[in-house]
Amino acid sequence: MTANSTPKTQYALKSAKRVALIAVCTALIEGCKLALAALPNVEVVTLLCALFGYVFGFYGVISVALFVAIEPLIWGFGSWVISYFIYWPLVALIFMLLSKKKIRHRAIVTAVAVALTVFFGVLTSVVDLLFYTNIQALIKEFAAYYLRGVAFYFTQIVCNLLLFAFAFTPLSKVLIKLNKMFFTPVKAKKIEPSGEIPEEKHETDLPSEENIFTPLINEGDTNKLPTDENRLKEKPQE
Repeated sequence: MTANSTPKTQYALKSAKRVALIAVCTALIEGCKLALAALPNVEVVTLLCALFGYVFGFYGVISVALFVAIEPLIWGFGSWVISYFIYWPLVALIFMLLSKKKIRHRAIVTAVAVALTVFFGVLTSVVDLLFYTNIQALIKEFAAYYLRGVAFYFTQIVCNLLLFAFAFTPLSKVLIKLNKMFFTPVKAKKIEPSGEIPEEKHETDLPSEENIFTPLINEGDTNKLPTDENRLKEKPQE
């Protein structure tokens, strides 16, 4: 985005950047999830959703929602789709709110991430039981159903505990710098009434040929310069 661009051009470029940002974030979440699919409940999706919501705000939430929409196209539909549409956008929204409240303390951020991870295990258990049974079965069988997957939930909790404790803060700082670099608006140049844009003055600009030699000679010394006649008079006779 250049300073000479019109407001419409600046708006179009900014919109294109936002679309590209959403696409890159969505692809990054999906790619990282697929890369770790062979490791049960070892994931970085929670970290990425939290980072994108924290740094990019509403655009991060949109990228997370698109990620969730892509998942059924790859893995098919099931009760987990409902859990995904509730949980992952919720993670991005909560961390977006933490950013707005300017909460950056490592312990608080990690505690929120661990609490959300615990909630994920509870949410998936409740949704699965309600999807395949009824409320009565949920009340009677929830404890047994949850404990059946407690080993996987524990693995996910430990994974996110370590990731948020050591990786969230440095990664968020990097993303904040990139966000400022690519999305900080450029001030437009002032346009003169004639329609011309004034040239910027730089300290490193070289002076013109006239300005190079002018300061070397004072106005009062111009008469002291030798002329052809003075040279002939001063030349000794042979």
